[in-house]
Amino acid sequence: MTALVILDRGALRVHRRPSGPTTTLASADAANRQPVWSADGRLIAWSRFDRRSSDGLAKVIVADLELDERVELDVIFPAFYLHWRPDSGAIATLGEGPLGLELTVIDFSTRKSEILARGGPLYFDWQANGSLLANVGREDSRRFEYHGRANAVSFDAQAPAAFAAPARMPGTDGFVAAVRAGQASQLVILGGDGSITQTLTSFNGFIRFVVSPSGRRVAWVVGRTIDDIPLEPTNAVSDRLLVHDFASGITTTVVDRMPIIFEFSPDNEKLLYLSVDDLGGARWMRWHVWSESLGDKPLDWCRPSAVEAREYIPFSEQHTRGQRRWSPDSTAFCYAGTATSGQEGVWVQTIDSDEASFLSTGQAAWWSPATA
Repeated sequence: MTALVILDRGALRVHRRPSGPTTTLASADAANRQPVWSADGRLIAWSRFDRRSSDGLAKVIVADLELDERVELDVIFPAFYLHWRPDSGAIATLGEGPLGLELTVIDFSTRKSEILARGGPLYFDWQANGSLLANVGREDSRRFEYHGRANAVSFDAQAPAAFAAPARMPGTDGFVAAVRAGQASQLVILGGDGSITQTLTSFNGFIRFVVSPSGRRVAWVVGRTIDDIPLEPTNAVSDRLLVHDFASGITTTVVDRMPIIFEFSPDNEKLLYLSVDDLGGARWMRWHVWSESLGDKPLDWCRPSAVEAREYIPFSEQHTRGQRRWSPDSTAFCYAGTATSGQEGVWVQTIDSDEASFLSTGQAAWWSPATA
């Protein structure tokens, strides 16, 4: 059985699919945010902070769905982003500290925490062996920070280009990242020592990218600046969405416009993306699924919820590193927003249907791994 975790006006619920029970994880008596599944599907972590109390403690709460147990971990500053280590033994959090953003790792077994990096902006991803690569700062202050499982090591063989979150390359000790290369920039695979093992493309501007779960494919789009998530329909050729297949060495154009978000399916075959489209003279957003066999298939229309628009869409590359819209069997996806009928809530759309199905009220939702 799989499940979705749903954020609904501060409350958290787990909806088991297809017809299992619904469990309330947290009520809305405090601020609960950023729920995230562990990779094994057994645990859910989230950030909690009681705004009603001036000395209210900030916490990271971890719930074990199999044992019906939970652990509350005190943190100094409320976490606004959480990302599990691939072995589900630790969780990394981002919070606003006195000197800027702080990347803190909490070991779940010992309950001890360690600040690994400070700066802003700050984006990162885990590798399967427990190492972590962060992209910290902006413009001339931008830098890579690499932290190994045992200790931090220098990672300054390359200077980062304009991009957000690095992405682990499954099956290797490397990451996909963007680096400076003279007057241009390059999207590359970095080895564990910071050396370039493969160059994927050269570009000018700001690049956004995601890697398929197996590492077989990478998708990217290049914009002029970090703010080039489109709010109006656009079909500029320079903003086209591309997919590179490592097995064949072929790079394919998915669509000649910039998507708002894009994410590979667990079976590595399909790419979900959300684009801005015109519907009867009004600006709406529309989901699409692309694959080599399907081509580009337009699906239902929506307007994302305020929580999606504020907390997730602007940082979608970071969130796709650890949160899933796709169902584990790659036949459906979830989202929160308003339908053309005006109904608001959480929706589930199967890729063989033209319309999404209403699931429940809520402002954000994420699907569990297959083992939930």
